[in-house]
Amino acid sequence: MCIRGILFDFDGTLVDSEPVHCQLWQQLLRPYSVALSKRDYQTLLLGTASTDSAALLVETFALPISAQNLMQQREIALQAQLLEAPPALMPYARKTLEHYRKQGFRLALVTASGRQAVHNILCAHGLQDLFEVITTGDDIRHSKPHPEGYCQTLQRLGLKPHQGVAIEDSATGIQAALTANLRCLGIKNPYGRPHECDQATHVFDHLGEVCRWIDSNLLTA
Repeated sequence: MCIRGILFDFDGTLVDSEPVHCQLWQQLLRPYSVALSKRDYQTLLLGTASTDSAALLVETFALPISAQNLMQQREIALQAQLLEAPPALMPYARKTLEHYRKQGFRLALVTASGRQAVHNILCAHGLQDLFEVITTGDDIRHSKPHPEGYCQTLQRLGLKPHQGVAIEDSATGIQAALTANLRCLGIKNPYGRPHECDQATHVFDHLGEVCRWIDSNLLTA
């Protein structure tokens, strides 16, 4: 069951950015006397595109601001945060990417995050040249759980779903990958909800385990 391409999610899968996103939203909502808890973030926003997150927050907490303006504030705060201290990589992320790139596999990134933020983080860690295709929230009309990002990425790679595998950490991302007819390997994220990855084809504790499983199960003709 040989594969040719590996399609990675970004936030929570390759970079430990969920705490950063949660803290940014907490900071932005504080002036409106809204105390966003970690559970609120997990329930409302985990695995959700930023534009959709802004609309959800405005509606849920009846904020006296438009979703567009809240999103603009978030983008300014996010870029400032990334310049000051980009989020760390998840365990085994660099090793996994370099391992499969050296073996000649087609690597792609499929994320709902904006292009500029993704570019800044990848450049900060020197990973920008490891991906053949990078599909961000700016490149699609429908975010996860819609499969558009994965379908577009497969098309750009010139691969059929059975020739690739997706790696995700959220229920919305897993649903998107499965709907695109990809096998999806789920990674438990400490910031995620219990049973977040239950629908994945297989579930692992970290990328190191994923790497070993792929080498043992998906790299033989």
